[in-house]
Amino acid sequence: MSVKLGMEAKLYRNAGTYEAPDWVEITNVKDVTLTLETGEADVTTRANNGWKASKATLKDGSVEFEMMWDTQDEGFSAIQAAFFGNTGIELAVMDGDMETEGSEGLRATFSVTKFDRKEPLEEAITVSVSVKPTYAAHAPEWMSAEGGSVRLSFDMALEAGAGEIDLTAIPYGEGTYDGTGKKVVELRIANGGANALTVSKAVSDGYDLFGSNDPVVVPASGSVRLAGSSGAAIAADKKLLTLAGTLTQTSSWTILLT
Repeated sequence: MSVKLGMEAKLYRNAGTYEAPDWVEITNVKDVTLTLETGEADVTTRANNGWKASKATLKDGSVEFEMMWDTQDEGFSAIQAAFFGNTGIELAVMDGDMETEGSEGLRATFSVTKFDRKEPLEEAITVSVSVKPTYAAHAPEWMSAEGGSVRLSFDMALEAGAGEIDLTAIPYGEGTYDGTGKKVVELRIANGGANALTVSKAVSDGYDLFGSNDPVVVPASGSVRLAGSSGAAIAADKKLLTLAGTLTQTSSWTILLT
């Protein structure tokens, strides 16, 4: 048996796409409540021996939580913008860390239906928020975290038209992440340049993306998404990717390792 505490739960917003999500934790929250219920259809018959019978119909969900009124906080700003802009915001209401196997929760695009500011005389200003699933390209789903997986997002800039990514030292926050022992199972590259960007296995200590020696060409101002599980594990002799483009060309990367 195991018990999870409310302080261990996590609320995330998706800063990426549905296919290649970039889950960013919203830490400026407390007292999160996920309400799940269904409608009911009356299916009572004489055979029920005097008992009323019901059958679940459409599922309904809502999330309520409190936030500090902090206009410098990115999570607060995202919720505020969704409310005043009447736009959807994709959230994941998880019972644990997104990268921990076994964590689960509701993933959906939500509409912010309540943004109620409270101004007590001797307390900090807070806001009570309610969100509900809204019309979107993807239906709500009960999701399980990708246990043991790590999703990393970062930007790259070429120098004199060339660059290199070391999968044992992937840019991560203010430092790097060592992917040794893991495989690249998903890759998304957005090319910010006016010319194509070519990603290849390095001549020495190169890494085969998805088990292929073929280079990946990202069109000018375009993007590519690749996925598969046939690649090798990252190691000291299998770690480098080379980039070729123009001058200081930039690109945005999201890599999923497992």
